[in-house]
Amino acid sequence: MRKLLSIVAATGVALLAAAAGSHPASAQAACSQWDVSWLQLKQSNGYIVGLPSQNGAYLNGRVNLSQYGYNWVRPFSGGYASGWTYGSRLTLTIYWDFNAAGDYDGTIYSDGSIRGYTYDRYNHSSSATFWSTTKARCKY
Repeated sequence: MRKLLSIVAATGVALLAAAAGSHPASAQAACSQWDVSWLQLKQSNGYIVGLPSQNGAYLNGRVNLSQYGYNWVRPFSGGYASGWTYGSRLTLTIYWDFNAAGDYDGTIYSDGSIRGYTYDRYNHSSSATFWSTTKARCKY
């Protein structure tokens, strides 16, 4: 019986060692600074927002707003964005040329995709979800 327990224990130790070896200590760490320059955020309400370039953690500049449908995109308007990325978070306010303002709060996932929620700052019943059409780039 002791011999059987020793074999079972040794097998368990060998399996644990093999499993630990399959996950190297140098596994990729989480990204601490994402770059979302020039990405597009597609909204569930039929609009696409083209983001400005990013300087460090900050996004400040002109954005484009387009409407979209099946196999078509039409430029619609624009505005000015002010926001930042911090860790896995994207926070942004866009002051639209048509006297509205949208607050955007999103999560940047480890693969660089972005998903979030936006609402009109002056009319909270106007809201949408959004997702990136391409992936953010990890700076470091």
